[in-house]
Amino acid sequence: MASAPQQTHRTAQELHARAAHQLRHLRASTCIVATTIGTYAMQALTSPNLRTAIWDVSSSPVTQLLCKSNKAILRNVQWHRVVTCAFVHTSLPHVLMNVYGMLRLCPYMERRHGTPTMALTYVATGAAATLASVCFSRAPAAGASGALFGLLGMECASEALAARRHGAGHEHAEHAMAIARVTGFALALGLVIPGLDNAGHVGGTVSGALCGWVADATAQRTAPRKLS
Repeated sequence: MASAPQQTHRTAQELHARAAHQLRHLRASTCIVATTIGTYAMQALTSPNLRTAIWDVSSSPVTQLLCKSNKAILRNVQWHRVVTCAFVHTSLPHVLMNVYGMLRLCPYMERRHGTPTMALTYVATGAAATLASVCFSRAPAAGASGALFGLLGMECASEALAARRHGAGHEHAEHAMAIARVTGFALALGLVIPGLDNAGHVGGTVSGALCGWVADATAQRTAPRKLS
C-alpha cells in the first residue's frame, strides 16, 4: 500500500492533470473569464479614486474608453465599443455576478458546441446586444449579460430544434422549456429593476437564438446520412 505522502502526491498530480485537461479543452471559456477579470483589474487600477475603485469603476478611463456610448459609436465611429462593451463592468458585484454566469454557461456550451462555435457566439451576441442597446437606449452601458443571454438563446433554440426532430415528449423539449423559463424570468427582472439594459438583453437573446438555428442547420447538413 502507498504511504500517506505518496497518496497525497498522487492526488495532487491527478488534480493538476485534470485541471490541465480542462484548460486545454475549455480554451474559449478560460480566455473569456480571464479577459473579463483582467479588464476589471485595469479598470480598478486606473480609477481616479483608488479607495472606491474596487466597488465602482464607472469613472475609470478604461471604462470610458471601452463601454457602450451612443455618441462615441455613432458620431465618433468608435466601433470597437460594440465588442469591448461585453468585457467591461461598472462595479465589483456587477463583474462577480457575470463571471459566475460565465463559469456556469461557457464551459457547458463549449463542451456541447465546440470551442469555435461558443467563442463566435459569445462575441457575436455580445456585439448584437450592444447594437440593440444603441438602437433603443441612450444611456451608457457595460457588461457581459448580453452575451450570456445570447448563450441562453442559442441553447434554447438548439434544444427546441432537437425537440422538433425527436417529438414533443422528448427530454430536449423539457430542456428547452426550462431554459425559456429562466430566460423569461431574467428578462422580466429587467422590467422592474432600474438600471438594467433590457434592450441589450433582448438583443443578445434573439441573436443567440439565430446562432443556435445556424449552428443546428450546419450540424444537420454536415452530419453523415444513414443508408437505407
